[in-house]
Amino acid sequence: MRPTKIILDPSTNRFYPSYEYVDPVEIEGIKDTRKSICLDCSLFYMKDTSIGPLEFCGVCNCGVFYKLETIYPLDQDGKAYFYIKRDGSLGYVCPLEKW
Repeated sequence: MRPTKIILDPSTNRFYPSYEYVDPVEIEGIKDTRKSICLDCSLFYMKDTSIGPLEFCGVCNCGVFYKLETIYPLDQDGKAYFYIKRDGSLGYVCPLEKW
């Protein structure tokens, strides 16, 4: 089972996976919004392989389906992040900070 959420513990600034139930309708809404942002991005491309279509972002070159379906903490601008860098700035799920 994979986590449904990534949660920040503000007392330690550490991130933890959460496996709590999330309404599938909520997940679909988040996924559709993020996917539309990715599909509009010039750095996003599809690569058709024998195992099915895989989506990649040209910046981080990783599959984004996992990222699209996971709930992350949001900054004050509503952008998802999943770690805090050594300098105290946020590490965003989308390297271009589009969502």
